[in-house]
Amino acid sequence: MNVITGESKRIVVGFDLNGRVVAYETKFWDNNTNSEIGNCNQRPTLPPSGVGPDGPIYYGCCLDDASFSRLYNKVKNASFDDNKFDLIEVASLGCFYTCSQTARMMKMFTFGDKQLRVLRMMAPHIVDPQNATDIYNVLTFDSEKSKAGEIIRNSRQ
Repeated sequence: MNVITGESKRIVVGFDLNGRVVAYETKFWDNNTNSEIGNCNQRPTLPPSGVGPDGPIYYGCCLDDASFSRLYNKVKNASFDDNKFDLIEVASLGCFYTCSQTARMMKMFTFGDKQLRVLRMMAPHIVDPQNATDIYNVLTFDSEKSKAGEIIRNSRQ
């Protein structure tokens, strides 16, 4: 929620009976009037330059703990890794994450190549890159940590 304007963004992801994502929509909501402002199916933009990651508007884009837990459980309960990656990819169309949330999602996978694949999808949507050590701590090998640093750096450009 944007505390200045009273607007919030609600992301609606529809799943079929097999847990596959079948629909995705972002709704902008005016909490002051309790009415919908509009729909958007585009990827949200980052804040203007000069707005740092400690600013409240920047963190306003990040998934709250309850929403992230719902997404995490959907991904965790997906039958196959490809379905898990599909869920993460679709959720990342309109969601922003903390490094802690990204690390938690990466831990779901045992091997470094799959953990790095998760990072590639989520990195452009990380709101607090200064906390990247949370991500590095998930990885086992120095070569993986080096790749993770490169992924994070490239996602910020």
